[in-house]
Amino acid sequence: MYITISRQYFRSLTILTLSLFCFSVQGKGAHSSEAATGVSIDTLQKISMMFMISHGDENLIDIKSHPVFRTNKTQFAFATYAELPEGLLLDDSGLVTWSPTAEQFNSLQNTPLILSFLAQNIDRDVIIGEIRIVAHGELIQQPDTSTELLPTEDVTVMTVADAPLPIEASEEAHVEPLVILLPEQKNYNKRNEGEEFSFDLKSTGGRGEIKFELLGPAFLMENLDRYGSFIWTPDFDFVSSKEYIKSVQLKIKAFDNSGDVAYQTVQLFVQHINRPPVVHELPTFYIQFNSKNTYQLGKQGFVFDPDEDSIIFNPVLKELPQGVALNKNGFISWTPSRGQFNALAAKAIYLSFTVEDYPYGLKTIGEVRLEVSQADLPPEITMMPNKNNFDLKENEELQLSFFITDPNGEDDILSFGFVTENSSIKDNALQRKENWQYEFTWTPGFDFIKETGQKNEFDISFFAIDKESNRNEKNIVVTVEDTENLVEKDRLYYDQYRTVLERAYDLITQLTEKEKELDKKYKQSKKGKKTGPSPQHLWAPLRVYRLCFL
Repeated sequence: MYITISRQYFRSLTILTLSLFCFSVQGKGAHSSEAATGVSIDTLQKISMMFMISHGDENLIDIKSHPVFRTNKTQFAFATYAELPEGLLLDDSGLVTWSPTAEQFNSLQNTPLILSFLAQNIDRDVIIGEIRIVAHGELIQQPDTSTELLPTEDVTVMTVADAPLPIEASEEAHVEPLVILLPEQKNYNKRNEGEEFSFDLKSTGGRGEIKFELLGPAFLMENLDRYGSFIWTPDFDFVSSKEYIKSVQLKIKAFDNSGDVAYQTVQLFVQHINRPPVVHELPTFYIQFNSKNTYQLGKQGFVFDPDEDSIIFNPVLKELPQGVALNKNGFISWTPSRGQFNALAAKAIYLSFTVEDYPYGLKTIGEVRLEVSQADLPPEITMMPNKNNFDLKENEELQLSFFITDPNGEDDILSFGFVTENSSIKDNALQRKENWQYEFTWTPGFDFIKETGQKNEFDISFFAIDKESNRNEKNIVVTVEDTENLVEKDRLYYDQYRTVLERAYDLITQLTEKEKELDKKYKQSKKGKKTGPSPQHLWAPLRVYRLCFL
């Protein structure tokens, strides 16, 4: 006797032994925990479940039925970081389905299967868990499909099982199905950023030469060749510091010339690697006597963190000259004494410092050269965007940002301004923001170009002057192209149209008055009153059409 359990009924019998032990650790600077993957994960919850399956039916369990997911209003994406037995599926919505074979079910009766999974929501919250899969019930024996017929009289009866098979059918019965075999080496699908994935896929079964094809994702399609060799090195910016772990699902197809096809998915896991800050060679810090010298270490393009983490500057105390102050933002200030200045004039020194990424603590050592300013150097002008020619259209804004520095110290800067041959640009176009930072904005009106279709080109010179009258300039060329003012054009058409309508209205009013006058004379003539010689023709009433306009 065979019993078939429906999916709905079996789901009601599925036992979920839920044990929740949560710990929350924020950020990579905290102590990380080793998940079942062997990959360290920092911010997570860990859950465990039990999945009891029976033989002969498709068993399923929804991971989202766990209270941790039921009480969480955000959506999670699920993935497994372990090789799955044949037929066991876990989709990204958290649904696990499996109809085990007799061999798999016998194996489960001896040893339960542990399925590890990872879930991540849009807030980058990570949950790892394990599902303990155990066998439930007994192995269902398949019924004998052969049919025995009782012999009657002298008739010889042959069972279906004894019937000889055709030669072609017999050969096809021995063809094994095409199956993709995954690599056997441990952790072949787990790498850090900058490390290479390299593995070969194998196959069994089929009836000819097997070829492999990668169906997705699109950016990795060229990394798997037809022979099943996969090579890929994820860049250091593949996983952001907020994600920490990122998974990629490979969808692989194997096929032969006889039409046999097999599909397999491989989940790759890439772990973020935090990189230390980068410090390039910095410009020289020029020192003047009897003045407060300032310098900013955190210059754009010279000192930065490749992972865009926050950075903190710290001095190397044993090499720090007396009186030098360096804050965590990289700002140096120093007013040297006469003895220090004379020693510096005799020999330049290097000031060492460390740059630390926060909150992860990786450090890089840098240094800046300090020497006496031999000459009074002119100020330096940095303009953004750094171009020499600007093409504009009428009513289009020109916006520039300026940063003024002086090798002899910012206190040596006297003024910053501009001159131009274009009289329509006023002095208030240049506005000072803070710490010798300026912004220049100007918009040519629609009446800037007098002749239609023409262009106007002019120069603007920006200059910076220090207290010793040293001057530095930055020259740009601005070209303004004539642009049609559609608003003004529409207004002109409207005025013309309204004028025509007003004239038409005046004409209709005059015709109406004339009509009334003629009607009056016509009625008088009908009563016999002589109004003059008898007319040869009579006026007929006029039909008047009135125009309505806004």
